[in-house]
Formats: sequence, C-alpha cells, structure tokens
Amino acid sequence: AKLSASLSHYDYERVELADQTDYFIMLDEMYGAYYTAMDDMLAYNAAFVDVVKDSAELRLVSADNQRFRWLAGAFYSRDDLDVTQGDFVPGFGEFANEERPDDADFISGQTETLEEYSVYAEVAYDITPRWEGSVGLRHFRYDDDLDVCYAVYPYMPEGYCEEGDDVSNNSLGKFSTR
Repeated sequence: AKLSASLSHYDYERVELADQTDYFIMLDEMYGAYYTAMDDMLAYNAAFVDVVKDSAELRLVSADNQRFRWLAGAFYSRDDLDVTQGDFVPGFGEFANEERPDDADFISGQTETLEEYSVYAEVAYDITPRWEGSVGLRHFRYDDDLDVCYAVYPYMPEGYCEEGDDVSNNSLGKFSTR
C-alpha cells in the first residue's frame, strides 16, 4: 500500500478603498435629495478582507496491479473569514447635524469559521479481466459558525447582529461497475 499526505495553507489579505460617490448620487436620484444637498459631497467604501484556509488529507491506497483494490482516507479543512467594510461620507454628519461616528453611513462586519471533517473508503474488485465493480462510502461533517453585524446611520446606529451555527452530518455512498 502507499500512504500519502497533503497539507495546504492559504492566507489572503486585501485592503480596498473605492469611490462610492456615484452610488450615493444614484440613491438620491431614486429616493430624493439627501446626500446631494451637501455641496461637493463625496463618498467612499473601505474594506478589509482576511481569509485563512488550512487543509490536510491522509490517504492509504493498495497496490494498483491486483484484482482486489482499496483506499481509505481522512480529510480536514478550516476556513477563517474576517470582513469589515463601510461606506463613509466625509463631513455629512456635521452638515446634516447627525451623529455619525467616523463619518460612517454604513458599517458591517462578518466573521465565519467553516470546518469540514470527512473519512472515506472504497473497494474495487475485478470480477473478470474486463469487468470491475466498486463500492465506497464517505462520511462528513460541516460546522459553519457565522456572525454578521451591521449599522446604518442615522437610521439604525445601535446596529444589528446575527449569529448562526450550522452543523451538517451526512454519508454518501458510491457504487459503480465498468
């Protein structure tokens, strides 16, 4: 038999700043002048994204040149996501006499951890030199922990948060012949 192991690590980080002035002008065109009442209004979106993913797999496989073949393995992965973003209209809070921390119009944050665990096995048998049958089974568990918070100024400055944990367990079978 042959034992193989695979490990991977992924780390991605992005900071972004984008002009949102056209978006706020469009809102005013749809719902009435609010932001555009301020001369020289400008708006921007700032976002920070951080994603880290780790995974590992172990697999044991029988020799390929025999009538009865098999494999067994285990897999694990974890994804961590952290996103913070906001829309900002500098000076608008003072102009409109509204309480807007850091000139924010909208702020949101999301953290998520997704873990996957699985074990699997498969057997194959050559019934004749030209006919093979195989069966397999994979059992898995997903655990997704998600937290989302946001605040909209001046309408909902106290913010709103929602938490969720979703766990899913299942097994998948496999049968084939060729």
